[in-house]
Amino acid sequence: MSLEKLIAQFGSITEFPVKVDTVRDWIIKNNYQDEIYFIPTDIDENILRGQFRKYTRHNVTYGDPIFTTNILYAESMNLCWERFVCCKEMMHIFDAPKAVSCTSEQIDALTSSLVSSYIGNLSDSYLAEHDAVISALRVLAPIGAIKKLNDAYGERKKSDYDIARYFRIPEMFVPILFSGDYQSLCDV
Repeated sequence: MSLEKLIAQFGSITEFPVKVDTVRDWIIKNNYQDEIYFIPTDIDENILRGQFRKYTRHNVTYGDPIFTTNILYAESMNLCWERFVCCKEMMHIFDAPKAVSCTSEQIDALTSSLVSSYIGNLSDSYLAEHDAVISALRVLAPIGAIKKLNDAYGERKKSDYDIARYFRIPEMFVPILFSGDYQSLCDV
């Protein structure tokens, strides 16, 4: 699977933070997309932090297709959130077609399920969102680096803030990185 290749590629990184442009360049170089653009947008980050639009265009009639992804993100976010959101949205490039929300009704249903505390019949789009979050974490904070920080974090020599600053990710994700469930998932 191409997403696993991406995660493996960034799993050996030892210099942090991982540059989001480097992730984009890897996706393009390996022919998963021809173009990826990051577009700051005036949207309310409390409602929507980012979204991707994947489409095919042509420079000339009957010309070769150009596979393009636009990643729109709330320009009001801090750098850690911006990096995370852009990386997470890039992970959707690897989604199965059935997991993509295309209509406004599908997007409304996905948004409702993401903010709801009820966990019922999970849609493919909901699961794709969850997978994109985990994949973005695996790229921006590879499990090998997390394991090297386990002792310092467990002994409270490194705080959530220290780890978030090191990887330049939102602080709220740090406890997830050091959970046994997450580390087991990454070892599979």
